[in-house]
Amino acid sequence: MADVDRLERVVVNLLSNAFKYSTAETPVDVRVEREGDDALVTVEDRGSGIAEDVQAHIFDRYYRVRGDGKAEGLGLGLYIARFIVEAHGGRIWCESEVGKGSRFSFTLPATPPRGLVGS
Repeated sequence: MADVDRLERVVVNLLSNAFKYSTAETPVDVRVEREGDDALVTVEDRGSGIAEDVQAHIFDRYYRVRGDGKAEGLGLGLYIARFIVEAHGGRIWCESEVGKGSRFSFTLPATPPRGLVGS
């Protein structure tokens, strides 16, 4: 699978989660910007949010956020997203507040390492 396809899967996963945990009336924002030598991608929703005590686990394999009855899937999406981002020299994180929504962000080197697609 090409590197672009892998990174596309990260964005699709974050968007899918944002729409899944938000109501139809609330927007989901996507931003891409340059931050120093990195590209910064952010997906922000105004959904149910994630409790602070579980945020440290959301990128763990098989971990699913519980509480509002919407937990679906195997708990692999964010784990795979973290694996892909880190394999490309980036980092991924979440900022969230219960009742106000979540902001998932990841960085990647703005200049891909030699040998990757587009370099």
